[in-house]
Amino acid sequence: MRYRDLLAEALLSLADYHIALAQYDSAREPLEASRREFARLHDLGGQMRGLGRLARIADQQGRLAEALEYCLRGMAISSTGNERRFHTSLKIHAASLYTRLGEFGPARQYLKEALAISRYHDYPDRINLIMGELGELNRAQGNWAEARRFYGLGIAVSHRIAVADQSTVRAMRFHLADVTERLDDHAALPLARTALHEAAEAHDVLLVPQLLALLGRTWLHQGRPDSALAYATRGREASAQARSLEGLRAAYEVLAQSHAAQGSWAAAYQDQRRFDTYNDSLQGADVSRRTAALRFNHAAAQHRAELQLMGQQEELAHLRRQRLAAGLLVLLLLATMGGTALLWRYRQRQRRREIALRNTLAADLHDDVGTLLSQIAQQSGRLQEGLADAAGQRQQLGEITEASRTAVRQLNDVVWSLDTHNDRLPDLLNRMRDYAYEVLHPAGLEVRFDFPAGLPDQRLSVLLRRNLYLIYKESLHNVLKHAAGATAVAVRLRYVARSLPQLVLEVHDNAPGPASASTRPEQGTGHGLRNMATRAEAMGGAATAGPATGGGFRVQVAVPLASPRRPFGLKADA
Repeated sequence: MRYRDLLAEALLSLADYHIALAQYDSAREPLEASRREFARLHDLGGQMRGLGRLARIADQQGRLAEALEYCLRGMAISSTGNERRFHTSLKIHAASLYTRLGEFGPARQYLKEALAISRYHDYPDRINLIMGELGELNRAQGNWAEARRFYGLGIAVSHRIAVADQSTVRAMRFHLADVTERLDDHAALPLARTALHEAAEAHDVLLVPQLLALLGRTWLHQGRPDSALAYATRGREASAQARSLEGLRAAYEVLAQSHAAQGSWAAAYQDQRRFDTYNDSLQGADVSRRTAALRFNHAAAQHRAELQLMGQQEELAHLRRQRLAAGLLVLLLLATMGGTALLWRYRQRQRRREIALRNTLAADLHDDVGTLLSQIAQQSGRLQEGLADAAGQRQQLGEITEASRTAVRQLNDVVWSLDTHNDRLPDLLNRMRDYAYEVLHPAGLEVRFDFPAGLPDQRLSVLLRRNLYLIYKESLHNVLKHAAGATAVAVRLRYVARSLPQLVLEVHDNAPGPASASTRPEQGTGHGLRNMATRAEAMGGAATAGPATGGGFRVQVAVPLASPRRPFGLKADA
């Protein structure tokens, strides 16, 4: 990146060298190359300087409208920091062009803006240029006294600059002497002589002829036509060598007036004709420049009008986008508020369900485990009293042991039902097998399982898994209590594929003799066949019980695999 910086600056310096020698064609190639490098580096200041050099070339070749276009293009680039100085230079150059084109209003406005920026940021090298241009502006309008004041200020400011542009200072000295002479001030003569001496030492071939013509006009106004004729003759020769049309016009004007003052009317006539020729040529060029400037200003005004229209359209589009964004924001806020409300209601509902589930579990533990613990406490108390004989004590210890085992099983069932690792159908089947072996084998009952291999690996909700398991336990509990003479129990689970898949659980014992639902009474609150039906209904299913074909008693429960309508023991949501 540093290499490209150096390359761009070197190309710009090479272009400056050719511009100083008026080799404009040779300057264009390195200038364009430097502009491309600055653009690649995103160097705004370098791009401004490149446009400024193009403006200078066009200005020195007399294409003022083209020079003004380059200045305005450079000024359109955003300017901050170091770029502000280059932006100010372009503004000063644009003001100079407007002054020479006779557009004094824009020239004054640009100079006013440039002066404010230069004073605020302390740019003395720009301030002296602005003072010189303000002098030019007032000189072009015939305000000789104001012009002299600004030229004097510009020369004074240049003394503050370590390396001032001496060509600019020399030009201001010439203009200071010129307006002083136009004010009929005798100080014009020493000012012009000093300026001529400095210009001659600097070999300023463009300024020397004009200073010689100025000295000739000064001597003529002081009544010395011979001295005026001498300086004007020298000015004519220097202008011819420098090919300065302005110098030739000024020289022939003084020569015509000097010859007329001496009474040499033929020579005066010839000089006047040459003056008219150069004056007409310069005025024609000036008219051409002004015409080009008018065309440029017209095109610029049209462009500004188009930009203004585009800006208005963009503003309208921006307002539409703002309204649309505001509408979308309102909709988003409403949706967010609605979603927040729904989430709050869902969490509240879940919280109520969790509280109800805890209450249900607490009630179950109180009914089952609490009753068993009370029995254990009573048996332990009687055992401590020592009233029973040895056989009675062994019976009491057996009852305590059985009650403890049952309490442990109840607690294990509660923990198992709450463990999320057991939420699949195979986990439920394994638990059902384990429980059947725990309670039926000690009672001498054989258990047969009919679980098809094709059952799905279905995830079950906590409530469905718990209620189905409790129904199953209740069925086995009823077999132990009421199936007198039974020797075997068959447990069958079927998967019924419907629009709403179902699980069908059957518990069938082989107890002999007649049996009916009425012979299996309910055993306390929260138990029995009615309890099974209530739990099945809570899951969206149904439970039936009665004598089986071929003997025995059968309990059948059919429940959907979808989420239950509400958990057992809960009231329906409002």
